[in-house]
Amino acid sequence: MLYEINYLVLQSKTAELEKIKKETKKFIESFSAEIVEEKEYLKRKLAYKIQHENYGFFTVLRFEFKKRTSLDELKNKLNQKNEVARYIIVQADELPSLKEQEKEKMELNNKKSIKSEDVEKAIKSEERKANPAEKKASKKKVKVETTEKTEEKDASTETTKSKKKADVKKEEKEPKPAKKKVTKKTTKKETTKEKTKSKKAGQEKDEVSLDELDKKLNEILNS
Repeated sequence: MLYEINYLVLQSKTAELEKIKKETKKFIESFSAEIVEEKEYLKRKLAYKIQHENYGFFTVLRFEFKKRTSLDELKNKLNQKNEVARYIIVQADELPSLKEQEKEKMELNNKKSIKSEDVEKAIKSEERKANPAEKKASKKKVKVETTEKTEEKDASTETTKSKKKADVKKEEKEPKPAKKKVTKKTTKKETTKEKTKSKKAGQEKDEVSLDELDKKLNEILNS
């Protein structure tokens, strides 16, 4: 019968880890068992705290008994070992070998990495495909904005033209103000001058008429 044991050594005993592994090997071999395969795991975080610790080291051993021995006796003596915090023993006749399990894990990891690369490539290609669409959408937006701006300009020009036409119509309807006749204001000085001139002219006329009368009288007397 082929068996597999998976045992845990806590982090607090890292200094004694190699010693504990050798002792457990010898302990299993002492039950007339032959170790067929061995696998060591690095430090791992535990699913829950064991003896107030969060980390530990797992080791897997495949072994088979050369003679008829009691598995229960081996378990009872393992329970007495304080170095081993936890352990589990299962039949491994139908299980794949540890090497095969390791290969399967490696292949799965490679597939996952390849898939992740493919996913990244697909995402990048989709982004590249999406970019031109976004550019087109942005161009459309720019065109719409430009058309809106031109429409606004046209509307503003039309409003200015309509305002100018309305102003012209108002000017045509409103009557033009009549031109004021300029009348010269006569000052007091000018009136006094004109009066003095008219008086002198009257005096001169009177003098002329008297002279003429004297002349006529002389002519009449001498005749």
